[in-house]
Amino acid sequence: MRYANHALVALVWEIFLSSAKAVWFRSIATWLVLGWVTLAGVTLAQEIQRESYIYSDNLPPRDGCQLAEQALKRQAVARQCGSRLTGGAARFKSETVDDLFRLHFETVGGRVTGYEGKVINPAEPMIETGTTLLRCTVEAKVTVQCDQGSRDPAFIPTPEIHVKLNETVFREGEAMKIGIHLPPDMPGTAHVAIVQLLPYWADEKRVWRIYPNAFQTVHTLNGGDRLDLPTAAYMLELTLPKRRSSVEEVLMVVFSRQPLALPETMTIEQFHRVLGEVPLNQRREVVLGYRIEAQGPRSSR
Repeated sequence: MRYANHALVALVWEIFLSSAKAVWFRSIATWLVLGWVTLAGVTLAQEIQRESYIYSDNLPPRDGCQLAEQALKRQAVARQCGSRLTGGAARFKSETVDDLFRLHFETVGGRVTGYEGKVINPAEPMIETGTTLLRCTVEAKVTVQCDQGSRDPAFIPTPEIHVKLNETVFREGEAMKIGIHLPPDMPGTAHVAIVQLLPYWADEKRVWRIYPNAFQTVHTLNGGDRLDLPTAAYMLELTLPKRRSSVEEVLMVVFSRQPLALPETMTIEQFHRVLGEVPLNQRREVVLGYRIEAQGPRSSR
């Protein structure tokens, strides 16, 4: 996606694409915990744990080991604080492609507050059906803080019906449009922030704030208010990375009672920390997945 003339990059969550090949081989596994809360809670020190991640030989060992560490952290939080796995599926079909795009993410009431780890084996060779695979194994002691916070049913109880994306499958060069219409009976005000999430981005700062931005700075909405992105002053143009014919990306819309102090670019951990400082009863999130394809016949869902 291009925002004016600036490339927008993103944050990552767990994406699985099913096909005739093994699901895990076509996936980029990442860690996005939506339920972090930093209210007074219980801090639990973990015993030493070990986790592995299998990746293809076209991924650098450093990246494979980072994914193994993220998987270990996610499992530590889920084990100590409990978790709820949710997700959805969308079918993208064209003359040459028929994919089932599966989106999964965990909601938990906790966060990682300490991590002491080391890599046991960064690139253990594995051979399966003629394809070279590698496995990174990490070991760590993780400290987790749990909290028993809960949502406020009066604050935008069904946020997904109030956020609309103009397409779920875009061709390169097309423009994205986002529409937000808050319920008229919503008490008080809501602050809105939107970040873009890109699983394939190589840089650590994978989280980019696309709203508020230099062209739309007002982020406070009342009940019944409508927000449309972009304005006539700029556009959100969808682009493909080099040597890719299609990619899947994600937007997260966050409604909160207080403004979120989000920098323009963030690492995954930085974004989690900012989001985690907002109690569950003061925020709601909407996750929207979409696909960008090269110019040609448009896929259908």
